[in-house]
Amino acid sequence: MDAYSKGKWNLSSVPCPSCFGGTTFLSPPEAYNESQRLRAVDSVMNLPQWDETAFFDNVLKSAMRNFDCNGASISLIHDTKQIVKHQKSLGFQECPRRFSIDAHGILSVDFLVLLDASKDWRTSSSPFVKGVPHIKFYASVPLVLKDGSAIGCFSVFDVYCRDKIDESHILNLKKMAEDVVALLQMTYAKDVSLVQQKPSLLRQLGRATGGNIRSSSVIFEKDGSGNAYSQSSKFRVSDSSSAYRDVDPYVWKSLTGNTNIKTAAATVSRLIAEKCRLDLVYVAEIRVSELFQIQSGLFPAQNQVETDTFKSLHELQRIGEESVNMRIIGIYGAENLDPVKLDPSLHYKALRSEFGVLYSTRETTPVFKTGMLMPFFRYTSRLVRKKRISKNHQTNTRTPIDLFHRSGGYLVVAFNALPRSYTEQEVTYVFSAVSVLRRMFLMK
Repeated sequence: MDAYSKGKWNLSSVPCPSCFGGTTFLSPPEAYNESQRLRAVDSVMNLPQWDETAFFDNVLKSAMRNFDCNGASISLIHDTKQIVKHQKSLGFQECPRRFSIDAHGILSVDFLVLLDASKDWRTSSSPFVKGVPHIKFYASVPLVLKDGSAIGCFSVFDVYCRDKIDESHILNLKKMAEDVVALLQMTYAKDVSLVQQKPSLLRQLGRATGGNIRSSSVIFEKDGSGNAYSQSSKFRVSDSSSAYRDVDPYVWKSLTGNTNIKTAAATVSRLIAEKCRLDLVYVAEIRVSELFQIQSGLFPAQNQVETDTFKSLHELQRIGEESVNMRIIGIYGAENLDPVKLDPSLHYKALRSEFGVLYSTRETTPVFKTGMLMPFFRYTSRLVRKKRISKNHQTNTRTPIDLFHRSGGYLVVAFNALPRSYTEQEVTYVFSAVSVLRRMFLMK
């Protein structure tokens, strides 16, 4: 679920992980940048532009004609609710975020398309698929502000499923969503109608545009994304600020007020162990370092860059072995566990995976026979100069320089001495509980 919430994938087609086998409904996780995103939602929630009903009525009808659908909506995803600002045939003005398909849509890169929501493992038993408005086909584009925050979705839906989607229709919907965002971010004059001010904007609605859609098809990511935590004794989170309503409110109550990530990690490990009847639970941090070499002229005149933004990755030459270091942040069930005896390779494999790994063994030697290892936070991977330079540094552009590729993140790990399986509810609870920890200590 950590990878799902990063906003790095197109989520239109996501295979059901083995640990979610038999799942027919998935509550959408909160976004990786949830605190920033919620501030952005608050900034537009009550803008006077929302009163321009003629504009929104026009754009919704244009979208419905474009897709030949019987419904469309423009919604904001707030902390605990989907708030519908304008809609056609949706049938409600707000709903719990846990049931919102749009709450999945804000996590998807570029767009989210479900050709048949009644057959998708995330939505097949959704109340909006099983009941009114009986959604089968669904397509949405996130409403993204200038700072990159996805505040909500422009969506279309229909009671009939589809076999395929026309790329030009998606491009058109993206243009409509961009126009809506432009309207929200423009200076508003109360005495002049926005519809009168922007006739050219309305004429563009419904116009198909050319181009190709590039969607992500990542199977797994080695490094992922996120931000390193900056611990603060002044930081507090109230129990009303989480989108995870599947997690026991006692988790929030137990962690609120903690100023130390180690004690908080130990507390959340205990809560997970007691709730899910697990013998050993711990939170671990993984740090990975690899040494590479590249010509100086290909690397910016700075000490570090984010790996995802570096354009000469193919020029990197590995010159050192991969170093994987692990430390236990908090633990419950075996306080005297020696981290040296843990297998870093298994933990690193879990960190590199999409959703984590399930562990089981039939051998008699290991103390623990089954377990699960689930990533819930990934650092932004970076390329860092081995030898730092000053601002005015000059060097021969052909001289090779050494770079460390640094990545890592946090895992929650759970083991049992006896063979057992893990239910969907248990997996969801574990991830939701550590997401509270992530929200409090690891996210800016």
